[in-house]
Amino acid sequence: DSEDLAESQSSFGWWFGKVWVDPANANHVHVAGVALVTTRNAGRTWTFEDDDIHVDQHAMVWDARYRDRVYLGNDGGVYRSDVDGDGAWVKATYQPWMQFYSAAITPQDTSRISAGAQDNGSLRSWGSRQGYNVYFGGDGEENLINPLDRNLVYACFQYGNCARSTDGGDTMAAIGATTKNRANWFTPLQFDPTDPRIMYYGGNRLNRSTDGGLTWTVISPDLTGGPSRDNYPFGTITTVAAATDAQTVYVGTDDGRVWVTRDLGRTWTLLLSGQPWVTRVAVSPTSPGTAWVTLSGYR
Repeated sequence: DSEDLAESQSSFGWWFGKVWVDPANANHVHVAGVALVTTRNAGRTWTFEDDDIHVDQHAMVWDARYRDRVYLGNDGGVYRSDVDGDGAWVKATYQPWMQFYSAAITPQDTSRISAGAQDNGSLRSWGSRQGYNVYFGGDGEENLINPLDRNLVYACFQYGNCARSTDGGDTMAAIGATTKNRANWFTPLQFDPTDPRIMYYGGNRLNRSTDGGLTWTVISPDLTGGPSRDNYPFGTITTVAAATDAQTVYVGTDDGRVWVTRDLGRTWTLLLSGQPWVTRVAVSPTSPGTAWVTLSGYR
């Protein structure tokens, strides 16, 4: 049972770190985790309460007006239980919020919008009469729509697991194999501004495709300072920005480096180091030598 409790924390128990005690029964305890874990005998045994609720639990409160009513907040929204939190969860029917990691549009059809939602998959505005619908799972990360073909779409979930579709997301297939040792939680996947058949994918090395992601060629060494020492995959590329001259590409990393190549990867120049996390590099559409960098100290 203790192993089950530990398993509920996955590899990031620090993200949950909460214990809720029933105000009417000190032996009845809920613990936050990927699943909600419950004991009714002061911790001697534990059960998973995850049949009807989304994963990743973060908040719980007993309703002072109704003895057995409990509210739960997780990465899927807000839920209510009228049996002391021991199952029978009902999800709120209207929750007008979502955290998006990315969004994609296409000038070919401005009604088409897709987005990667934190722990709620990749969503699209087409394909269902009910409105936005999930077309790729996991934590929704990078989403792209080919500007010349609205049915050629891309979606990723965490750590660079990316897929492509030629039918607008109805069927998804993994992109071709890339060369990397590590990939960031939000792994950058980008079109070249001169030709959307050319794409870039950043693990700890930069990969380039000329056939829309079917095959990839690595065009850089490891552009980071190497793996971290805390079992978390720092030492990754976080942002890629290609210029309109078809030769210049900028790359930023989570360990504070900014690089540029002006010959499609044959040589690389280190522009910045010793910085915080590089969150984005943007390059001027008219001047390949002009770029902007944003930094964050948040881990």
